[in-house]
Amino acid sequence: MPSILSKRHSTVDAGVRKSVSADEKGHHLTFIHSSAEEVEDNERVAFSLKNNTGERVRIHTHSDLEKETTRSQTTISYLDHLHLMPLSFPATETVIKNLQPVEVLFKGDITRSHHQKQPDTAITSHEIDLQIPGFRWVCNISFDLSGKNFVQLIPRSPYIQAKIDEDWRLKNALHMLAEVNSVNGGRRLTITSPFEVVNKTNHPIFLGKLVIVHGK
Repeated sequence: MPSILSKRHSTVDAGVRKSVSADEKGHHLTFIHSSAEEVEDNERVAFSLKNNTGERVRIHTHSDLEKETTRSQTTISYLDHLHLMPLSFPATETVIKNLQPVEVLFKGDITRSHHQKQPDTAITSHEIDLQIPGFRWVCNISFDLSGKNFVQLIPRSPYIQAKIDEDWRLKNALHMLAEVNSVNGGRRLTITSPFEVVNKTNHPIFLGKLVIVHGK
């Protein structure tokens, strides 16, 4: 995910919001913000992301095609809780290198232009960057390894981070569960909060969100 830049301004065009940032050297980067395309649970897609965090999250997909066509524009997608979105990556094929199976770019992929410098034998990966409200971007979450993996979450607030650093139990609690499974012939990444509240009482309960104010 590109680093945070200064001097932002934004525009809205047909439901798609654009923001432009510039660094100290005057290099501009346009962020296209849009709601994620969604699919049903039973639809067959090569790669998909399921959001079970309880929050609306932001996603940036690593794309060799995007890097090739432009260095001044990138897309940020927004995915709601319990929703499922498809993801697009360049086509790959599996080859054996050093007695290990690895994925390389597929030679017949029509989405790759003749300008792309990356050779067909270059090992590729399928990764996304993700941000939960109140936390920094989590980068390079991979679809390539099946199974469960806990991802560390880092608060954006330096004050909250200082409080967490004082107690290892708080630091251990601030994780997100990322699980990659095979679903309908494709790979699905499910992101989940490690905590779940189950109400087994006979009446509804109210859960409040604690907001920490600096200095209190």
